[in-house]
Amino acid sequence: MSAPTMWQRIPNGRDDWRFSPPAGAGATTGILWAAGSVGHAASVPAWWAWPASAAVLVACAAAWRGRHLSRLSLTLRAGLWAAGTVWLWQALAVSPWRPGMLAALAIGTVAAVLAAPALSRADQRAETTAEALEEVKQRDRQGAEWEGYLRTAGISGATVRNIEPWEPVEIRGEQVIPGFTLDVDTGGATLDTVAGVTGRLAALAKLPAGAGVEVTPGVDQSRALLLVATVDTLSEDLAWKHGPESSINSDIELGQHRNGAPVLVNVRERTMLLCGPKGRGKSTTLHGITGRALEQNDHLLIGIDLSGGDFVRPWMAPWLAGETDRPAFDWVAGDVEEAILAATAALDIGRARKGMSASARQAADTMLTPLSPSFPRITIIMDEGEMAGGQDAGPRERELGRILLAIVKECRNSGVDVLFCSLRPVGTSLLGGTDLRAQTRVKLMTGCDDVAEAGYMFGTHRGLALADTAKPGRLWISVDGADPRPYVAPNMTPSIIREIAIRTDKWRPALDDASAAIAGPAYATRWERAGWLHETGTTTSAGGSVLLAPPPTPQPIGSGDGSDSGPGDLASAVADLDASIAALRADNAAAGSPPEPPADPDADVLAGIAAATTAATGDRRGLALALLYDAGPGGISAGPLQLRLARALAEAGDATAPTARQTVSAWLAAEHAAGRVWKRTGPKGIYVHGDWPRPSDAEDSDTGSGG
Repeated sequence: MSAPTMWQRIPNGRDDWRFSPPAGAGATTGILWAAGSVGHAASVPAWWAWPASAAVLVACAAAWRGRHLSRLSLTLRAGLWAAGTVWLWQALAVSPWRPGMLAALAIGTVAAVLAAPALSRADQRAETTAEALEEVKQRDRQGAEWEGYLRTAGISGATVRNIEPWEPVEIRGEQVIPGFTLDVDTGGATLDTVAGVTGRLAALAKLPAGAGVEVTPGVDQSRALLLVATVDTLSEDLAWKHGPESSINSDIELGQHRNGAPVLVNVRERTMLLCGPKGRGKSTTLHGITGRALEQNDHLLIGIDLSGGDFVRPWMAPWLAGETDRPAFDWVAGDVEEAILAATAALDIGRARKGMSASARQAADTMLTPLSPSFPRITIIMDEGEMAGGQDAGPRERELGRILLAIVKECRNSGVDVLFCSLRPVGTSLLGGTDLRAQTRVKLMTGCDDVAEAGYMFGTHRGLALADTAKPGRLWISVDGADPRPYVAPNMTPSIIREIAIRTDKWRPALDDASAAIAGPAYATRWERAGWLHETGTTTSAGGSVLLAPPPTPQPIGSGDGSDSGPGDLASAVADLDASIAALRADNAAAGSPPEPPADPDADVLAGIAAATTAATGDRRGLALALLYDAGPGGISAGPLQLRLARALAEAGDATAPTARQTVSAWLAAEHAAGRVWKRTGPKGIYVHGDWPRPSDAEDSDTGSGG
């Protein structure tokens, strides 16, 4: 086909060096005078002026070929050519030095110089008009061509009203116009009917592989927009671009359609569902959505990944390394029990917010709960969701799925929702079978091998071509039940994730106090149960990110190898427990008040456990202060100190879960309040041991001293 290709490529033109119109006229006069003078001096016969002028005329005609000159310009150029020919003839026959010859040449030169600018503008207007007329003719030809395609495809009476080329994009280093949009009067055919023949239209137009035709609504129900891609723009990877600080009420950019337009979605009231088989870019897409959510200053995330937490690890690494003050995810769960705690807390918050936000809704005169950085949206992002709804899910996993589905159904208005990610959109892979898909308003699916499965996801086969999403990172998206459209998601890497986590830290919200109170102790102690994020003997990658190990596999009592491993050894633990109980009894005897027999036979054991726990915590706190001193007068923040503490405990043979970063941070804050350590000003919370000299930028503690 000829029409679509006429806009495919933009030539890499260069600026031509040209005379200005007056300078061109002056140069022509100089050449004419030089030819007359040299010819007269060489005794060239006068009749040579005529063939020489004819040759000049032929050369000018060749140079003007393809240009659209105005009639006035052509008339003046012909007159000047005739006058120049006569002057050259007389110069060769008589002399170019006679006063009359020089005066004639000067008059002609002045006239040409004065007229040249106006004639140049007239020529430009004529060329612009001619180009516009030619473009109209080409569009008319292209419109007629597509009207023929539509009639052949069964859309009789369709009329192409307008054709608009798309903005150029760069493909393999070249600027390319990737396609055009046809504004079509459908002649009474519905939008669904036109959408049903897009594949046949692409075949009739002989579009290349990877290109295609999409249909979107026009200005009214009698019109449709045909988006015709003439090159495969989806084959090019899309680089991540940082967005500005925004709000949950703003659109997020998920990627780019093949016409170059951004994929914009508002998720304030929309549940999102992402499906796709392994190896098709599902996790990359999920990372991209997470990055956009973190760019919103009133959006709080909870991460659930029952496959071991690999999804949340790169997002949490900067916080664990002390590079951010707040974690990217406010709660993470790597096992089903922690996930149930987080999901239950979110459901309780969503239900309670309905009453909590009543006055705010009235004040704002809206039925929708107002959200803000102090009252943020909460989104649970669940990767590998089939583990909570699949046929192999256990009772606790199914309980988690029930809670998540309740959040989707009940808590949209309250600003609590779920982003569910699963391998398949069919069968029991989804929560409640079809319930989740029915409640979802933003559906995304990566490429698959069966178009019927994609049709099951979107409820239609219109617009689905397996070639559009054959490459990883290419997806279909449907918003509010619209026909799916293909797009390319940005490529995500650990370094990009780290940049996003650090960049968005300055506006990352905290859970409001009311919601935190509803979540209760499970929320307050969540980091005490997140030891699986750490690795014993933590190492650091070249990019500075902490390399983390998977959650430790729980071992039953007595499953060790029998070796003496310090605090982690069962015999040592029993001995420590007996010693604690004996110490408690000795203290009571020394006080002269022998203890009464406990009502509970396990009371001594429980008391011993409490004493041992307190002693262990105190030892760890003292070790943390010693490591703070070792950090020197420059100090250290809570994150790196926590990692050094975990490493020191591991080297000492302590196999228990490492102390959480927030616990270390609380110790440092308490020590600073007591005046035993210095705290330097700045966003990273750098602490200096009180035995070192007071830093020049130290904050004042409650006691006014540092040691």
